[in-house]
Amino acid sequence: MACVHPPYLKPASTSRRTGRVGVARRIDDGNDNRSGGDTHGLAEVESSAVAALVRLVGYWTSEDFQGMLARNAGVNIESRDVPALFMLARLGAVRPNVLARALRVSAGNVSKMLDRLAARGFTVRQADPADARASRVTLTRSGAKSAALLNQEGDRLFADLLRLWAPGDVIAFSAMLVRFADGVARIES
Repeated sequence: MACVHPPYLKPASTSRRTGRVGVARRIDDGNDNRSGGDTHGLAEVESSAVAALVRLVGYWTSEDFQGMLARNAGVNIESRDVPALFMLARLGAVRPNVLARALRVSAGNVSKMLDRLAARGFTVRQADPADARASRVTLTRSGAKSAALLNQEGDRLFADLLRLWAPGDVIAFSAMLVRFADGVARIES
């Protein structure tokens, strides 16, 4: 498990030349000045946060991670289709183009995902009541059950990652993570 650094430490780095791991170093003046005003080292903290976020997103969205999540949940699904199942559980019955936008993939990619999910009995297409020319995709009972298992496994993994944290830190982190995600959503819209 990777070391989690407090925000006032710069994460250890690995030298490209020697391959040696450097020591985390303090990037502030050591004063816990939370009252505002002093932004000494803030740019480095933000840079470290962006680097950590890139690392996290890369890992969490990888096919290896998604496949591990599905295996641990007991869901027989291709790893590349896990995000579509998660998203359909959150969105409900939607047109394929809405799912494509939500997943940030092309319509062609979503079409292939939906074909694979339908072949496993996880989704069905239905006529859109608002427009008979269009269709909506929805989860079957099996798809909804599988999505629930994936969600439970995600919750279990999240709890396991935070099990050594103080309860107040877990609550604060969860609230800030939701707040951060909401901020990203506002930027996108």
